[in-house]
Formats: sequence, structure tokens, C-alpha cells
Amino acid sequence: MRITKETKYFAVEPILRRQTEEWHKEQEVKAVRAVLGDDGYLGLTLGQLSQAIDGKNMGAIVQETDPMKIGVFEWYVLRGFQAFIDDFLQKLEKLTPQQNSAEKRAANACMKQTITEGLLFFVRDYFGLHSFREAERVTLAEILLAKKDTYNKVTFQRVYNEIMSKKK
Repeated sequence: MRITKETKYFAVEPILRRQTEEWHKEQEVKAVRAVLGDDGYLGLTLGQLSQAIDGKNMGAIVQETDPMKIGVFEWYVLRGFQAFIDDFLQKLEKLTPQQNSAEKRAANACMKQTITEGLLFFVRDYFGLHSFREAERVTLAEILLAKKDTYNKVTFQRVYNEIMSKKK
């Protein structure tokens, strides 16, 4: 059976149920490339992520979400989206420097932010943007690179300060 971008999910759903998980993973990789491009989910913008997570608007990621009209490729993109989000959030967490006790106390005094709000503030400041609208255009791949750069700079500075304070 050949599945293309035009294949509708409802037309092949009984066949899909009989396939192995490995087969589904292969189809998902093909579908994500076909629908989102070579960068896959990392090519999504912060605005698209925000709409999908905060607004529960999956139409920000795929064109069709109606179960009777959705294509198989779009279905695979949506199927893999939650796993991508879990992985993306885990990567962001690893790229967040540990706070010392004073930083934790100060952070606890601040208003809580959603993950997308926090990313909007970070992206606006890191890239020197003038508005959140501009920040919404930054891709998730660019955000990961910026977080890695920030993590390395903060870690370097902390270790350097520690070394210098021991020399005194």
C-alpha cells in the first residue's frame, strides 16, 4: 500500500491499525518531512508552538484537523507532536542552569509564566527583538541553539567566578 500526502486518514484507518509500531515510526518520519519540511518539528516557529500548546489550535501546525478530512501525513504529524513536545521540554530543562538558593528565592517571588511566555521573554531578550510578534517568528531550532549558548555562558561565568574567589 502506498500512502501519499493526498491519502485521507479515514480511508485507510482500518489498514493502519494492523501495522507495526516500527512501520508507523517510518511513516511518521516521512510525513513530518513532507508536511513540515526538512527541519521537521524544529522548523516550527514559537508562534505556532504557542498556538498549538496554549490555544489548543493544532491548525497552526497542519492545514486540516477535521477527522473526516485529515490526511494520513497530517495525522502522523499530530500523532508525533506530543512526543516531540515532551522531548523539546526535556531539552530545554537540561539547558536551564541550576539556580542557587538566592536565585530560587527571587524566582519564587515572581509571577508564574507558561512555557511559551517564558520562551517569548527569553527569545525577545536574547535576539534583541522589539516585540513579541517578532519573537513568535523564531524557530524552535534557533531557540535550542540560543538556550545552549546561554547555558554555556552562565555556566562558564559561574565556574570562573568560583575559581577567582578561591584565588583571593
